[in-house]
Amino acid sequence: MSDTTQHSRPAPKRPKWGWLAWEATVGYISLHHSPDATLKLEVYPGEHVVNWGAALTWGGNSEEVRDQLSLGEALSNLWSQVEQHQDLFHSFDAAVRRPANYADDDWLDEPTHEALSRLVHVTDTVFHGDWQIVVLYRPVSEPDKRLQARLIAEHIEVNRGGNGATLRDACRDLYHKAAPIYQKYRLKEDE
Repeated sequence: MSDTTQHSRPAPKRPKWGWLAWEATVGYISLHHSPDATLKLEVYPGEHVVNWGAALTWGGNSEEVRDQLSLGEALSNLWSQVEQHQDLFHSFDAAVRRPANYADDDWLDEPTHEALSRLVHVTDTVFHGDWQIVVLYRPVSEPDKRLQARLIAEHIEVNRGGNGATLRDACRDLYHKAAPIYQKYRLKEDE
């Protein structure tokens, strides 16, 4: 009778939130393919809706989606496009962490969702169709520089930026830096 022990390690856990899966994937691409890997998220007005776009760039590669109706739709469709055109993962562990199969309400934790929603809502209310919010994620070593958020409005007259270690931090930083501008334009509207 043979006494053999089979060793198996536990399967890696996938990130709870889709945004964190994107961060893990961009980090993997940066480490294994090209250090310039960047995830770009755009929010901009459409006709009676807010549109979302997302892009992933690294090395000479680029994938992009535009005119999506939600953050989840943009990030999910971007990943579908990436998977169709690219072979990125060299390990099972990395593939498990990919940003796939997240439900619409599983892309962001509640505080991050609130910070981003507040930023988008106030911007759309104040600038009436002439605005854009751009968020860049790069897996750089300095945490406070990983996420950069920028508000551009009023034919580029308004241009404010914020940074943070997390998406929530970057949105909050941008909101605080843009608050005087929001106030200025709201007062103009009331005149």
